[in-house]
Amino acid sequence: MHKRNRVISVLLIGVMLLAVGLVAGAGEKVGIVTSIGGLGDLSFNDFTYAGARWAADAMGVEIDVVEPMTIGDFEGLLRDFAIAGEYKIIVAVGFLQADALAV
Repeated sequence: MHKRNRVISVLLIGVMLLAVGLVAGAGEKVGIVTSIGGLGDLSFNDFTYAGARWAADAMGVEIDVVEPMTIGDFEGLLRDFAIAGEYKIIVAVGFLQADALAV
């Protein structure tokens, strides 16, 4: 199980770095809406955050993370990032956010 988690972690970090590297540069902002497990879940939220932190350190991007309490919070948090107009990339972690993204 731990080996599988490491492989997933490396893949997610790689995807995050690729996305940030292709789209955002130094001084740009990346917004992350975690899934309802939040940071510290030892799963996708943490893996995504680890990749984002690495990208921030390596490429100088700024990262803002929000942790919704319920599924109903997703749409508003994603919308807040979008309306702010400051974020080059907005990451929605997990399949539970699919409906919020479809709005």
